[in-house]
Amino acid sequence: MEITTKPDEAAVKRLLAESGLPTADITAAHMEHFFGCGAPAGLTAVVGLELYRNSGLLRSLAVATPARGRGLGERLVAHAERYAQEHGVKGVYLLTTTAEAFFSRLGYRRVERDA
Repeated sequence: MEITTKPDEAAVKRLLAESGLPTADITAAHMEHFFGCGAPAGLTAVVGLELYRNSGLLRSLAVATPARGRGLGERLVAHAERYAQEHGVKGVYLLTTTAEAFFSRLGYRRVERDA
């Protein structure tokens, strides 16, 4: 499945809400660094990235329940990491309360939030 840039904001919010992830802080400006898989109206998977100088915050990774287990989340994370690197980012971070094992498998490690 092809990865698209700037998926439809309403579709992103719908998929995030279905996945129990927050949507209130997502605006049209955020869409520049969001990537998705699937048709605009039927978005299957999405991930966002916030860029801060040489750091990136990976956010809002969601895969529709019927599409889970197909590697879409891993592909989107890898795409976002490449995009971040191309934009001068030296480190990518994330906050999660539900997907620590998934991100651990991808090489992410726990750091204290203060760091």
